[in-house]
Order: sequence, then structure tokens, then C-alpha cells
Amino acid sequence: MAELESRADAATGRVTELEEALTSCLAETANLKAIHDRTVSQLADRGTKLAEAEAALKQSQSALRQSEADRERQSAEIRTSRARQSALENERSELQEQLGERELQLCSERTAHRQAEQQRSALQSAVQRSQTAADGLRGRLQECQAELARLQERA
Repeated sequence: MAELESRADAATGRVTELEEALTSCLAETANLKAIHDRTVSQLADRGTKLAEAEAALKQSQSALRQSEADRERQSAEIRTSRARQSALENERSELQEQLGERELQLCSERTAHRQAEQQRSALQSAVQRSQTAADGLRGRLQECQAELARLQERA
């Protein structure tokens, strides 16, 4: 019987050890489950943050594409504006050149007109002098004719 009691005591000791091991395993399992739950919660948080980051990235990419499209549109507008400005500058230059040519032509016409006026004035003066001379010569001719007539009467 002592052997049975010894075996019973050994079995009881073994049961106690197994109960302690089981308690330790249960505590470790509870600890691991808590770690697991925290890990799952953290993964869920990270998943949410990742989804938010992906959404923000998509918005940023969309904004970037829009910005690039706006920049390209503005560049096209600038190129168009520069082309218009260049065309206007060319037209202004041509008009200035035409204006310069027209001013030269007007100046030449004015000079020609002044010269014609001076010639007309000179011709008018010459005509007046000629008329005065002719009047003087007519008067002298009449005097000469009168003198000739007197001389013819005496002769």
C-alpha cells in the first residue's frame, strides 16, 4: 500500500505540476491572445492609415496632373501671347516704316510745292518787271513816235 500511496503522491505531484503548467500555458495563451488582439488592432489602424495615405496620394497625383495640365495650358497661352506680341511688333515696325516713307514723301512734296511757289513768285516778279519794262518801252516808243512825228513835220 505504501507503494500505492507513493504512486498516488507522485501522481498528485505530477497533476499539480501539470495544473501549474496548464495555468502557465493558459496565462501565456491569454498573453499571446492579448498581443494578437493588439497586433490585429494595430494592423487595422495601419490599414486605415494606409488607405488614407493611398487616397491622399491619389488626390495628390490628380492635383499634380491638373497642375501639369494648367502649366501646359499657361505655357501655350504664353507662347500664343508672345506670337501675338511679335506679330504686333512686326506690324508696328512696318507701319512705322510706312509712316517714315510717307513722311519723306510728304516732305518731298512740300519741298516741291515750296520750290514751285518760289518759281511762281519769281516768274510773277519777272512778269511784273517785264510788264513794267514793256510799259516803259511803250512810253518811250510813244515818245519816240511823237519825236519822229515832229521831226517829220519839220522836214
